[in-house]
Amino acid sequence: MVNEPEFIKHVLQDNHPNYAKGPLYRRALQPLIGNGLPSSEGAFWLRQRRMMQPAFLKQHHEKFASTIVSRTEQTIAAWRKAAAAQSPIDVRKHMMNLSLGILLKTVFGREPAEEVDPVGRAFLAIQNEINLVSVFNPIQIPDFVPTPRRLRLNAAYRVIHPFIQRIVDDRRRGGANEEDLASLLVFARDDGSEGMDDVQLRDEIMTIIATGHDSVTEALTWALYLLACHPDVSNRLAAEGIAVTANEKPSAESLCRLPYTAMVIQETLRLYPPIWGLMRQATNPDVIGGHHIPAGAKVVTSPFSVHRLPHLWHAPEHFWPERFAPEHSVNRHRFAYFPFGAGPRQCLGGSFALLEMPIVLAMLVSAFEFELNDIGPVRPLPRVTLKPDRCILLTVRERRTGFAQSAMV
Repeated sequence: MVNEPEFIKHVLQDNHPNYAKGPLYRRALQPLIGNGLPSSEGAFWLRQRRMMQPAFLKQHHEKFASTIVSRTEQTIAAWRKAAAAQSPIDVRKHMMNLSLGILLKTVFGREPAEEVDPVGRAFLAIQNEINLVSVFNPIQIPDFVPTPRRLRLNAAYRVIHPFIQRIVDDRRRGGANEEDLASLLVFARDDGSEGMDDVQLRDEIMTIIATGHDSVTEALTWALYLLACHPDVSNRLAAEGIAVTANEKPSAESLCRLPYTAMVIQETLRLYPPIWGLMRQATNPDVIGGHHIPAGAKVVTSPFSVHRLPHLWHAPEHFWPERFAPEHSVNRHRFAYFPFGAGPRQCLGGSFALLEMPIVLAMLVSAFEFELNDIGPVRPLPRVTLKPDRCILLTVRERRTGFAQSAMV
């Protein structure tokens, strides 16, 4: 277990070629993402990374932001009804529907809801079958054995795989229009002008959807939970959001005018990073901080643990967004905070998440006040991402002024 920033830098950046994801990691996530970017290795991974990176450049953010805004407006409309009825909302369920809707629209473009909705349910079914701990079981049932889990996975694949293939074929016939992520990936090329084959396109599209919406779902759920517990922070965030969104819809450009919202998100990701642990396997022997690392050793680091170390963070268990203000961040070690991983294998979708989350949070908190129902302590549950261990119910009330009443709705 490596939890000092300098040692983390060594593993994830300085000597990263020596630390592969390893077979256990690939075995755990293969049912979800196949040979997608998070699980691929070596020259193949580098080629895929280079081809996919242009799809996530900031030049596409404004186009993606309009989808985020329109989907969040639908959530606001649903929450108005809940507020009028004084009916508590299941935060995680709503954030899951919102983030999945945003991602499916961003990836597939103008696909009809009657096709996209079953695909979303199939993705959730696959994610429910992923258990990272199970890969350490010394007895592994072969994939060809028709266990109940395998049958459920196959049923989901029968929905997802044909749908993605149909999208890929349609984009190839239509030409490079850059209207959605699927088009950008279909026409991505490496230096040799060779694109991805159908299987790899499918794996990368599944990776984007599965990892993208799950991380954002949990981060937004934790953020709304923390804001409900800290109304003073919620009110300050709302004031900032109202000032920015009073006469215009949020956009990628307006993020620079939401600095406190960004701090709240950073602090949420510090306390509850969706990517809570990173595992690598040493290819060759190494030495870290004077400790011998043999070839084949599993090396683990945990953003969740590092983000709470007292010698790195003042009052680490306390929710204090101001710790990310420039004056409090100037001397912070780069590898003391890494909610999306770090080094060359840092999550490619982190930039999209940091576009989506401020817009969603600014809109929701500008429109509503939140009151946490008495559900007892909520603890983090480490699965593929860091989830709450229970349902979080919030009672929402419309703010007197804010996004819900602004002129542009």
